[in-house]
Amino acid sequence: MSRRALVWQIPLLLFTLAVGVIWAARCSMWELAAVLLLMPVLLLGDMVVTLRGRVRVTREGVGNRLGVRWTWTPWHQVKAVQVRRGIIGRSAVLVGVGGHRRLLAAPHDRFLARDREFDRRIRRMLELAGDRRPELVEVSAKSGSLVRTVLSLLLVGSALVRLLPVLWPPDQPWWPGRLEAARIPRACSALDPAVAQQYLGSARKVIDHDSRDDLSDLSRCMWEGALGLLILRYDRYADVDFQNGMRESADRYESAVADAVRDGARRTAETPSLGDEAVALLGSPVRGVHEAHVVSRRANVVVAVTLRSDHPAGRPAARTLRDAEEIARTALGRIAFG
Repeated sequence: MSRRALVWQIPLLLFTLAVGVIWAARCSMWELAAVLLLMPVLLLGDMVVTLRGRVRVTREGVGNRLGVRWTWTPWHQVKAVQVRRGIIGRSAVLVGVGGHRRLLAAPHDRFLARDREFDRRIRRMLELAGDRRPELVEVSAKSGSLVRTVLSLLLVGSALVRLLPVLWPPDQPWWPGRLEAARIPRACSALDPAVAQQYLGSARKVIDHDSRDDLSDLSRCMWEGALGLLILRYDRYADVDFQNGMRESADRYESAVADAVRDGARRTAETPSLGDEAVALLGSPVRGVHEAHVVSRRANVVVAVTLRSDHPAGRPAARTLRDAEEIARTALGRIAFG
């Protein structure tokens, strides 16, 4: 029996097993069972037939082994030999006098394992039957083959849907239809030093912090100067279980606004021109010091700006708030969205 079918059986088996290992922790149970159990079982069954299948035809009858056990069918118990033509090829089936059917391990003529001698082998088999020659019947087995083929395509398709985002993560900028940020700039590099000095005078960095893990990125920078304090923070959220990070970023947005309110700031205006949603808050003056907060979210990124003016006489509260909004707009402009 030809073993050419192993050319596609082995790679497909390894592929389904690899898919299961890669995303076993990131799928529902039915998908896990389908990929890890059903597909490999079907493939292993085919591989056993390919490796161990044998047919012996003599003048007395037909010996057939699909896996381990040999079965013997004498010619006087064979009513017909069916050639079943399916979507992916042809196979031979013995039809007994009582109507029972037995699939033969060979000959097989199928996808990527064509047997050019298939018809000759069938004729030779019938010739050996002699006077007890059974009827040769060609039947269409599309129904069974179609179910098997559709099931296989569905399982492989499900595997591809899960595997492709692992091999080519959708948080890459070139992913089709991507509207999120694949990365964020460093907060301390997002603003030009001259910009920080414009708002703070002689500005110097006192905090430069960046962190990253599989689920989120954070970048925070704080400048101090003669005229006050400036804090810029980026938070980016990645996808979880192949869902985008906008839900997490929306939670972070609400949390940042709540933190500012807890510190005594009050909402002054919604600023829809800054991303998908944004709000400006102004803290209550403490010893003549104004503190403005702007929290903005676009897609999966949250930008938070805090600008404190230590010289309110020289910079009115409304001016401090406008400056904070302008800084937030500049910071958002540094982000590349897909």
